[in-house]
Amino acid sequence: MAKSRTAPCRQCRGTGWRPVPGGGGVTPCRCRNAPRTPLTLAEAGVPAKFRDGVTFRDFDELGASLRHARQTVERWADAYPDVRAGLLLSGPAGVGKTHLAVSALHRILRERAIAARARFVHVTTLLYRIRDSWGDPDVSEEMILRPVCSAELLVLDQLGAVSGAWAEEKVLYLLNRAYTDGARLVCTTAYPFRAPRGEAVLGDRITPSGASLLREACREVRVRGDDYRDTVLQEGLSA
Repeated sequence: MAKSRTAPCRQCRGTGWRPVPGGGGVTPCRCRNAPRTPLTLAEAGVPAKFRDGVTFRDFDELGASLRHARQTVERWADAYPDVRAGLLLSGPAGVGKTHLAVSALHRILRERAIAARARFVHVTTLLYRIRDSWGDPDVSEEMILRPVCSAELLVLDQLGAVSGAWAEEKVLYLLNRAYTDGARLVCTTAYPFRAPRGEAVLGDRITPSGASLLREACREVRVRGDDYRDTVLQEGLSA
C-alpha cells in the first residue's frame, strides 16, 4: 500500500510553482526535487462522485466495442509512464468515457502507486471559472491554470463541450502548454477526429489547430454503446 501523503508545500501549496516576490510571476519550487508520494484521487481533482467504485473492474461492458475500449485504456494505464502518446476517448454521452479516464487515474495513482503529478479537469467548469475570474481582483487566470499546467498527467473531461472564440483560445493555450511541457493527456469528448459529412468533429469545437495538435499527442479510442443512464440506471429506478 502507498504511504500516506505529506502536507502540501507551504511555498507553492502543492502546485510545484512558487510566486516570485514583487509580483514577478512564478518560478519552479524547490519541492519539485523532493521525494514524492502518490496523490489521492481527491488531490488530483477527481470529483467526489467518481472517487469510489470507478475502476476498470466496475466498468459495465455492454457490448464488444466497450470491452475493446476498456482493454485499450487499461493496457495504457498499466504501461504508463512508458507510453508513446496519450488517449482521446471519443463517443456519445453515457457510454463510460469519464469512467474509463478516472479508472486510468485510479490504476496509476492508487493501484500502481506512481507518484505522478496528475490532474483531472472538467473542461466546462474550468472555462467558466476562468471567465468568472475576469472581474475578481483576488483570483487571476494564472492562479486557476497553474495546477493544471503543472500536471504531467492531465485528464481533460468533456473537451469541446463549450465553444466560442474565448473558450477556443483558452483550450488551445492549455493544449499547447501540455504538449510543449511533455504532459501525457487523457481527453474525453463527444466529438471524434473524423465523422461522416454533416456531423461535427473535434476541430469544429476546439479549432483545427487544437485538433491537429491532439492527433499528434493522443491516440483516439472510439467508445461506442448505448447510454448507460438509459439502459441500466433508468431500469433500476423503475424497478
